[in-house]
Amino acid sequence: MKKLTFPLLLASILLISYSFFINPAAFFNDIINTLEIWLFKVYPSIFTFYILASILVNTKLINVLIYFLRPLFKYLRFSDENSLHLFMVSIFVGNPTSASLVCEALKKDEITKNQANNLLKCSSFLNPFFIISFLSTLKLKYALIVIFVHIFANFLIVFFQNKKNPPTEIKPSKLTFSLADILTSVQNVIHLLLLISGIMVLCNIIRFSLLTVLGKIGIDLEFIKIILASIEISIGLNSIISSGLSLFLTLFLFSLFSSFAGISIHMQVYTVIKEEGLSYKNFLIYRIIQAAIAASLFIILWLLI
Repeated sequence: MKKLTFPLLLASILLISYSFFINPAAFFNDIINTLEIWLFKVYPSIFTFYILASILVNTKLINVLIYFLRPLFKYLRFSDENSLHLFMVSIFVGNPTSASLVCEALKKDEITKNQANNLLKCSSFLNPFFIISFLSTLKLKYALIVIFVHIFANFLIVFFQNKKNPPTEIKPSKLTFSLADILTSVQNVIHLLLLISGIMVLCNIIRFSLLTVLGKIGIDLEFIKIILASIEISIGLNSIISSGLSLFLTLFLFSLFSSFAGISIHMQVYTVIKEEGLSYKNFLIYRIIQAAIAASLFIILWLLI
């Protein structure tokens, strides 16, 4: 692998340099478009739900809510209650926010390293409102189908992963409040959002450069745009929606790519978890599994509606 590093870096530099010098205006416009998507779609959802999730976790309000619904949630069979809380919160905040919250819990010794790695396998989501924002031009039921298969795929992973565990012991909890923890979360989410913007731009520079070179040699760019949707999920999903594909194929690809999450989010998660020594390999394997389950569930539901 190390032998390939230099040739890959050299090829990337040449690719990016060529695409920049052949059309610098388009190169910079692509960066601006990426940052507009980050500002208007990614920033609002991640900042809002990260802070809400932080409040739920730090005040233990999520503990109280789950305690009242314990007859249902205990059968998710997480090895500890904190893992259950983080899993439920991750549904609404999405990645890389959920990975960041897992790392925060690990630093506070609220979960073990093994529990953190298990959470990374099953707690990768896109924020539901993020999905709806891309599918807003379609009927709401189609967005709800995509959200359902996206979320339920991870629930199936949880059931399989935890099937040998006893039901989760859920204890009553009192509400707490720490302004310092909330302010720390604000600092964390600002750092996270800047990290996301940088990786989004980097991934889309690579994507733009590939499309520029492939366009020059006469390859069908519409097909390639769909293939490259896996590089950066925001631009990728936008490309799928605007590609003019049939409704079935649009929603199928949307379900597939949103569950895999895109190389950009994978890079963001890797950057977040590497300092804690958590396993990216397991995260990658289970995103492939999640994508396969979500795509299969979508086909089944499409045939039933």
